[in-house]
Amino acid sequence: MNTKFRFLLILVLLALCLGIPTPGITASSHEQITGPGNLTPENTVILANSMDARFSQDFSVRLKHLRLEWIVLDSTVVPDSIQDKNLVVLGHPDAEYTGDLIRGMLTAEEIESLQAARDHHVVIEKESPWMVDRTIYICSGADMLLTRNAAEEAFRAIISNAPPVSDWIRTKYDAELDDNLRDYAKSLQYEWEDTELPLQDLTMDVGATPRRSITAQEAAEDAERLFYLLSHGYSGYAFFNQQGDFEQARSRILQELSSQSSWTSDALSGLLYEHLDFIVDCHLTIGGYRFAEHRDFWYDTQIELMPGPDGYQFASDGNIYTAVSINGVDPASFLYPSLNQKGEPIYRLALLSTEEPPPLRLVAANAQGEHRFEVKLQRSDFEYYSEDVFREDVLGGIPVVRVRGFGDSHPDELNRFVETASRLRGEPVVIVDIRGNRGGNEHWPISWIRRLTDRRAEAVFVFSELESKTSIVGRANAFNYWYSVSGVSSYSDEVAQFTSITEAFENGTRQPGWRGLIYPQMPLIANDTTVILITNNLVASAGEGMVLRISQAENVVVVGENTMGCLTFGNLSAHQLTHSRLMIWMPINFGLFLDQEFREEVGLAPDLWVPAVDAVNFTVAALRRGTITTSQPLPSAILEQDFSPEDPWARGRQATVQFMLVVAGFAAGGLFWAYFARKKPWLVAAIGGIWIVLGSVLTVKKNQPVGTGFLLVGIICLVWGGVNLLKVRRGSFESEV
Repeated sequence: MNTKFRFLLILVLLALCLGIPTPGITASSHEQITGPGNLTPENTVILANSMDARFSQDFSVRLKHLRLEWIVLDSTVVPDSIQDKNLVVLGHPDAEYTGDLIRGMLTAEEIESLQAARDHHVVIEKESPWMVDRTIYICSGADMLLTRNAAEEAFRAIISNAPPVSDWIRTKYDAELDDNLRDYAKSLQYEWEDTELPLQDLTMDVGATPRRSITAQEAAEDAERLFYLLSHGYSGYAFFNQQGDFEQARSRILQELSSQSSWTSDALSGLLYEHLDFIVDCHLTIGGYRFAEHRDFWYDTQIELMPGPDGYQFASDGNIYTAVSINGVDPASFLYPSLNQKGEPIYRLALLSTEEPPPLRLVAANAQGEHRFEVKLQRSDFEYYSEDVFREDVLGGIPVVRVRGFGDSHPDELNRFVETASRLRGEPVVIVDIRGNRGGNEHWPISWIRRLTDRRAEAVFVFSELESKTSIVGRANAFNYWYSVSGVSSYSDEVAQFTSITEAFENGTRQPGWRGLIYPQMPLIANDTTVILITNNLVASAGEGMVLRISQAENVVVVGENTMGCLTFGNLSAHQLTHSRLMIWMPINFGLFLDQEFREEVGLAPDLWVPAVDAVNFTVAALRRGTITTSQPLPSAILEQDFSPEDPWARGRQATVQFMLVVAGFAAGGLFWAYFARKKPWLVAAIGGIWIVLGSVLTVKKNQPVGTGFLLVGIICLVWGGVNLLKVRRGSFESEV
C-alpha cells in the first residue's frame, strides 16, 4: 500500500468518525441535542405506548399541539412505514412495548444510567438503525411526568434548531379548510324575496313592558311577526331550517293559538319555545326563554387515578385498585386530566351532562378480585369574586389577574385590566381568572392580548354577518336598550350609527346582504409569558372570545371547567312583538370552527379539568410543583415564597355576615321606632307599607342588604301597626256596645 493511498484512507476514516453523532445524555439542557440538521415535521414522528402517549398529551399543551403523527405501539415491532423517519420515543426501559425498543438501542451503561435517574428526566440521541441520516431521540424518566418533561425538552431543542415554531406547533383550533366547509358556509347565507317591514314598525319602544293578556288574534299576529324577524334578521335561520323546520313550527303554533280565546304573555312565550326547541343557540331568547342548555361538568372529588402497569389505578381504604370498567364500558372516556390539591397530575372521574347523572358504576380489581364502587358525581355552584369586575392578587408568588366581565359600563376597571398585560409581559407566568365572565365587548381581551404579545389575535371562525334592515334596526334597538339601563355614552353613539345605516336601507340606497365569508388566519403568536386561563361554565360570549383568541399564542394553558357555549352565533339585535311586547334577542352573525365541531351548549374544553372552586389554588400548586411547565423557568424568588391557598368562600361568608348585620340593624331600628310610636298604630302601619315599597325597589336595584332590611322592618311595622289598629277599633266597638 503506497503512502498516498494510506493518507487518503486515514482522511476518509477521520471524516466518518467525525460525522457520526455521539450519543448524549441531558437532564435539563437541550444544547447537546443537535440532530443531523434534517429534521422536519414531515419526516419526524412520535412513538409511545398508549399510556405514555395519552398522559403526555393530556398534561402538555406543547406536545398536544405538535403537527406530528403520534404512533401508538401495541407491540414491540416498529412499523415499516416509519423506519425511514426521525423518531422521538417516549418511555422507560421497563415500559410496555417501548421498553424493548429502548433497551435494544442503548448500551448497558446507558440503560444503567437511565434507570438510576430517579429525580430528573433524560434525553438520549441515537443514530437510526434503519436509515442513514435519521435520528432517534429517547425521552425517558422514572415516571410519566418526567418522561413528559424529557419530550418537551427534546422538542424545544429540535424546534430551536429547525425553525419556525409554527411549522411544528399548530394553534388549538386550527384545522384544514376544505371545500365542504366553504359550500356549507355559503348555504347558510340565506336570501328572501319579499320586502322588509318599514323602519317605524321595526323600531322598538325600550320602555314598553309585556302585556298581561292578549287575544288569540293578537297572539297569532305576534307569532307571524316572530317568524318574519327570524327569516329576515336571524343569522341562524338557515342553520336550523334544513328540513323546513320553521314553516312546520309556524303551522303548529298558529293552529294551537286558535284553541283558546286569549293568551297571557308567559303562555305565548312558552308555546313559542316549545315548538322552536329544535334551535340550539345560547344567544337567542324569546321572552324569558333561552334556547340552550349547558352540559355541565359533573365530577368526583374522592378518587384520584393514575396510569399503572395494567391500567388506571387508585387507592381506597389502604388498597390499590385498577379500574376495569365504568358503567360496563372501558373507563377511558370517563377519565378527565386534572390536578389535585398538591398540584399533582391525576385523572378525575367525570362526565358532561345537562342534568344530574346517576352514580357511576365503577368495577375495579386488586389481588383479592373485582370490587364494585358507586361514585356519586357533583357539579360546581361557584360565583366567587363575581362582584369584582377587576382584581389583581399575588398567590404563592404567582400573579393572578381576575376579570369578571367585558361590559363597556366599567371602563376604568377594564383599562386597569388591560394595563396588567404591559406590566406582566416578559414574566414567567400569569394566571388570568375569567370565571363568571359572561362577556361584553371583545375589544378588551383583544387589547390585553396585544399588550402581552404585541400582536392582534384574530377570530378563529369562518365568519359572516347578516346586514339587512331588520338586523341593523335590531342592533340600534339593542344599543338603545342598553343605553337606557346603563347610561354608557358610547351606546348612544352606536344607536346613531346604526340608525343612519337603517335609513339607507329605508330609502333604497343600501340593499340587504351578507358580509363575508371571512376565513380565519391563525398564525402562531410568539409568547414567552406562560398564561394560565381559568374558566368555568359561566364564561360566555366575549369571555369565550378571549379563550379562543389567546389560544393562538404560544404557552397558553386553560384550567377549570368547560365554558357556557355561546359560540356559533353572535352580535345581538333586539326586537319586540307588537301586541304581547315580548322581547326577542337574536344574533345576526355566525362563526364556524374549521374542524366543523358544533360547540354550542358544550363550550370550550379546558386543558386540565379542575372544579371551579379549586382551579386557582390547584393551578398555583401545579406551577410550583412543575406539573404545569412554563416557557421560562420559575425563579427561586417565586418558589421560595409561602403559599397559603386562598379560601374561596371567605368573601361569601364575609358578605353574608355583613348582610345579616345590616338587616338586623334595620330590624332593630324599626322595632325601636315602632315601640315609641305604638300609640299611633295607623302611623306605624302606614310607614311599614312605605318601607315595604322602598325595600322592594332597592332589592330590584341590587341593593340587597338595605332593601331586605327595609322589607323586613316594613313587614314588622305593617303587621304590628295593623294588629294594634284592629285592637283599638275592636275596643272602641265593644265600648260602644
